[in-house]
Amino acid sequence: MDETKLAVRQKTFDLDKLDDKGRILYYSNKPMKDISNVMEHQEFKNFFELYFKDWTSVKAMVMLIKVYEQLNDNFEDLNGHQRLAMVYDIIGDSDLRPSVVSKMSEWIEREEQEKNRVYS
Repeated sequence: MDETKLAVRQKTFDLDKLDDKGRILYYSNKPMKDISNVMEHQEFKNFFELYFKDWTSVKAMVMLIKVYEQLNDNFEDLNGHQRLAMVYDIIGDSDLRPSVVSKMSEWIEREEQEKNRVYS
């Protein structure tokens, strides 16, 4: 096979055309640029490979990230270690965890409704 071509299953890709198209996407499509940027970082790739193996793991990790984000947004004086400990304690608390799961479900539902509204 020509070294400027890449075969994936039944489709052949021209590497020069992929490069051109990728550059255009990178500079014109923010979500694609963001994916490219984070996936090029080894620390994120390791995180992704470790914690995004199946849908259950993805949902659990997104929930932890959203709790961390909320703490970050609402308690600016906390340092990273304090936020991390709070996430751990919140998720580990049998009284608080159901509320977090409920809020996460509500957030997902709102996102789905918004997506359906925009794309219908």
